[in-house]
Amino acid sequence: MEFQEFRQEFANELMNWPMRLLIASTAIGFLTMTVIEIWKTSWRYTFHRDSVFKWLIESVSPYRHDDHKLIKNRILALDQLIMFSTAGNQRSFYSLPIEGLCGQISAGVQSMLEAPAKNRHVIELLVGGQKLQDSDVKVDIENFIKERPKTNEGGYDEEFVTARSRVAAHIQRNLDSFQINTSFEWREQLRRRSIVSGFFLALIPALFSLTWKNLVPDLIFVFLAGYIGAFVASIFSDLRSVIEKNKR
Repeated sequence: MEFQEFRQEFANELMNWPMRLLIASTAIGFLTMTVIEIWKTSWRYTFHRDSVFKWLIESVSPYRHDDHKLIKNRILALDQLIMFSTAGNQRSFYSLPIEGLCGQISAGVQSMLEAPAKNRHVIELLVGGQKLQDSDVKVDIENFIKERPKTNEGGYDEEFVTARSRVAAHIQRNLDSFQINTSFEWREQLRRRSIVSGFFLALIPALFSLTWKNLVPDLIFVFLAGYIGAFVASIFSDLRSVIEKNKR
């Protein structure tokens, strides 16, 4: 008899869910979007800082954790890159959206390519450690970096121009790969944070009304409201972005 009563109450509770779920998910979605937008800049700074370090320092081969001189030289090269990109302002550099970050790196690269011998370590860092194992890439870098006089016409010989183009292409491909991978990982991280925030925001009011009698349906409701709210938060975020673009 008790089971039948429980089943009937559970069925009645489900009948009232659609409108409650819609209202709760919309409210949770808006609050989740607000939380994400408030903290996004701080999260982006940390995420981009770690991503750039992993891309340019840890993933460069050969990489040895005990080679402090190697690590120090690559960190100095990264600092030099930031100097060329945003005048050394790390906060501005890492807080940029991924498109802006890669755009600033690309602009800094163009400046560094004008003085290849002086910026050799940065150029090698941006080409990528694995590519440095390729003999053809090594030749391109050497042909580009070594000092040579200008021709009678005021330009450089064909070997230098070809090497410069090839080195620039290696750097651009490496940068494009970094942008694609980092953009995907950033979206995944925001999605996970939205889901966690949605569950948390849905659980807070439920804690004040949870009873043993309705524990199961209430927990199911919290789960659904939090998950749907995270999805709604992405819609609110997209609408916010569209409105901001239209204002410019």
